[in-house]
Amino acid sequence: MTTLLSPSDHVVVTTPSYQSLHQLAESRGCDVSRWSPSVSVDGKFTFDIDELISKITPQTKMVVMNFPHNPTGAMITPAELRCIIYHCRANDAYLFMDEMYKYLEHPGVETLPSVATLYEKGISLGGVSKWGSLAGIRIGWVATKDELAKREIARMKDYTTISSSRPSEVLASIGLRNKSLLVKNNMDIINEGKAHLRAFVQSHPDKFEWVEPEGGSFAFVKLLGDITASEYVNSLAEKADLCVMPSELFIDAGEKSLRICFSRKETIEMIERWRTVVEG
Repeated sequence: MTTLLSPSDHVVVTTPSYQSLHQLAESRGCDVSRWSPSVSVDGKFTFDIDELISKITPQTKMVVMNFPHNPTGAMITPAELRCIIYHCRANDAYLFMDEMYKYLEHPGVETLPSVATLYEKGISLGGVSKWGSLAGIRIGWVATKDELAKREIARMKDYTTISSSRPSEVLASIGLRNKSLLVKNNMDIINEGKAHLRAFVQSHPDKFEWVEPEGGSFAFVKLLGDITASEYVNSLAEKADLCVMPSELFIDAGEKSLRICFSRKETIEMIERWRTVVEG
């Protein structure tokens, strides 16, 4: 994004999002439009494709997306992705997709194809951190068919990181060769953690509302009552030694939700500690 964007470029960004996905564009002086989800009638976070299309204009330099979506766990379909690509192509806009949570789609949800394989100006960001639980080796990649993007990204890398750690590259290669095993292991943990989180939230309908995620390792759990999300997470930290992210870090402070991670083996234990606070 730093290599391709200039001041006053129009950029459409999926929000809420990982901070750099919108702040890099803002730091370049771009005109940033935000595309945010709503809760559909069937109780899912949904990104309105027609709303996104209305934001893409001939002045749009780039559309930035993240699916499976962090922090809501929302997804779009392959057909919706192709529709977005059609409108990006019609307006000569880059499509940058953060695909870090790719392969962590939940049962019954289709994995999206990489935008770099579908669109000549598609840019895919990937890595081994999420599906492989190999965040510590700090290995990722950017893939694109666009010659300008490849040249500018390579130039930026040459001036910054130059090269990666060789031991990290070896470990990443081992992870990639064993991707199916790593993904299965992580999805087993995610599915079990999600089931326990769902059961806990649904057992307290007077305190929480559950919006079921379709992918990734996070959920947004809505708080009912007068307490703010920040007040609630501070209370959890004090009473149960739990670290939970308040929605104020991601979206409008008027929204009272908690971002809950359920991708750790300790998820069940953490939910039980949460239960002791809720049930006294």
